[in-house]
Amino acid sequence: MFWRVAQNIGEVLWIGDPASKRLVYISPAYKLIWGRTGEALLSDASSFLDTVHPSDRYRVTAFRDRAFRGIKGEEEYRIIRPDGVITWIRDLAFPVRNEAGGLEHIVGLAVEITERVQREQQRSQAAKTEALGVLAGCLAHDFNNLLTSILGNASIALDTVADSHPATPLIQDVISSSERAATLVSQMLAYSGKGRFFNELVDLSRIADDFLRDVTDSVPANIQLRSDLASGLPRVEADRHQIRQMFGNLYLNALEAIGDAPGRVTVTTGFESIGPDSCVASGDGPDSSREFVYLRVVDTGCGIDDAIRPRIFDPFFTTRFIGRGLGLSAVQGIVRAHGGLIRVSSQLGKGSAFSCLLPVAP
Repeated sequence: MFWRVAQNIGEVLWIGDPASKRLVYISPAYKLIWGRTGEALLSDASSFLDTVHPSDRYRVTAFRDRAFRGIKGEEEYRIIRPDGVITWIRDLAFPVRNEAGGLEHIVGLAVEITERVQREQQRSQAAKTEALGVLAGCLAHDFNNLLTSILGNASIALDTVADSHPATPLIQDVISSSERAATLVSQMLAYSGKGRFFNELVDLSRIADDFLRDVTDSVPANIQLRSDLASGLPRVEADRHQIRQMFGNLYLNALEAIGDAPGRVTVTTGFESIGPDSCVASGDGPDSSREFVYLRVVDTGCGIDDAIRPRIFDPFFTTRFIGRGLGLSAVQGIVRAHGGLIRVSSQLGKGSAFSCLLPVAP
C-alpha cells in the first residue's frame, strides 16, 4: 500500500540515511517537478544542489544539514529545471526514530508552490503600488498648490518690472523652473490616478497618428520610426491629453532604451478580446472577459533584465543617467485610471514591447 501511494502522489517523497547522509529513495514525481531522473540523484546526492537556484543554495544546505541531524523543519527555495524554468519548492523533513530513540531515517516531502508564491508576489506588488499611489497623490497635490502660488506671484512680478530690469531674468528663471516642477507634479498625479481627467470618446489610432506627425521632424537620425495603425477601431472613453502623455512617455522610453545605437521604434494599434486570466506586468487586470483597444510601442533597444523587471513601474526607479524614473510610473497610473492594463515583454539585448490596453467604450 505504501509503495503504491509513494509511486503515485504528485509530491516528491524522499527518504534519507542519516549515517551516510545519502538518499535511499525518491518518488517518481521528482522527474515531473525537477525535470531530472531520480536515479542520477540517488547515485550522486551532491548533484541536488546543482538544481537549486544559486541564491538559495546556502539555505538549502543548512536545511539538509539540520534534517540529517534529526531536526524537523521546512524550507522554501527555487530550483532551475533543465529547460531554464524557475520553480518554487516547499520542502519538509521529518526524523524517523527506532524503538530505542535512535535516528533511523529522514523522510521528506517536496511540494511545488510556484503558483502560490506568484499570487503572494502579485498581492504584495498591488499593495505596494496602492500605498505609493496614495503617497504620490498627496505629495503632488500639496506641491501643486505651492507651485500655483509661486507661478502666479512670479508672473505678476514679471508684469510689473521692465524688460531691462536686473530682476527680469531671475523672475523668468523662477517661472521656467516652476513649470518644469509642474510637469513633474503632473507625472506624479498621473501615477496616483488623481490627475484631472476630461473623458470623451476618442480614436486611439488618430491620437497616435497625430503624435507621430508632431515628432517626425525630431526623430534622432539613428532611429527608424515605423507605425501600423489600425483603422475603424472601436472608440475608448478617455482623456485625450492623458493618453497623449502616456504615448509620449512610452515613446521617450523606447528612444532611451536604444540610445545612440542604430535602432527601430514601431508603433501599432489594434483590437483584442481577452479573459480574466490574462497575465499583466503591472498586476492590474480585468475581472471578466472584455474587449480592449491596444497601443503597442516596440523598440530594438537594450531590453530589460529579469532582475529589475518587477521594479520598472516603481516611481523614481531608473537605470539611466537621464530622466527621473516617473515615465513608466505615469503610464501605469494613466492606464489604471482608465480601467486598462499593461503587458510587457522583453529580451535582454534585443528590445522590449509595451502594450497598453484600454477598454472599449460601452
